[in-house]
Amino acid sequence: MQIDKENLLQTIFGAIDEVNNILAEEKRLEKSPDTLLAGDNGNLDSLGVINFIVELESRVQKKFNLSLNLVEALESPEQPMNSVGQLVKFIERQASGENFE
Repeated sequence: MQIDKENLLQTIFGAIDEVNNILAEEKRLEKSPDTLLAGDNGNLDSLGVINFIVELESRVQKKFNLSLNLVEALESPEQPMNSVGQLVKFIERQASGENFE
């Protein structure tokens, strides 16, 4: 399945908006492909990462009818959860049937 990159990016930004609603103002995420999410330099703490994952998985399922397991992506050597841009590439690869290994 091919996913439109701009629609996917807007879906991720929607999940960011939802997570930003529960974050303190100084901790809120910027809606940019360069925004760091998880990992050593990530902007989200562990609870923030889980909230973001749950929200994004739900939105991707509804919008694209694609089931993701982004918790597994946290352990991937390619670290697709490090930034929004990397996450877009990861989801595009998942939609096309490719796997990060």
